[in-house]
Amino acid sequence: MLNRRGFMLAGGSSLAMLGTRAPLSAQGAAVTRRSVRGMTASDPDLAAMRLAVSRMKALPRSDSRNWIRFADIHRNFCPHGNWYFLPWHRAYIASFEAVCR
Repeated sequence: MLNRRGFMLAGGSSLAMLGTRAPLSAQGAAVTRRSVRGMTASDPDLAAMRLAVSRMKALPRSDSRNWIRFADIHRNFCPHGNWYFLPWHRAYIASFEAVCR
């Protein structure tokens, strides 16, 4: 059974494995997320997201930015139903967005 210490070590090392070059802090340029509800299928932001995801999927499995490896971090380490969910997810989403950029 995974205890809190083991989880923190595994989760921290998983995020460290991502190896993104962009900072995970909010100190960089502000990013505004648009709602998907108002976008058309040909919206440039959706096209950019599709391109980013297809490129992540095309990376070798050995690359920490690979789509499956990135999803596995969420699947195996996200603390759903835990007090740590929001800060963990914030860092995870920031890492995902950095990879997509």
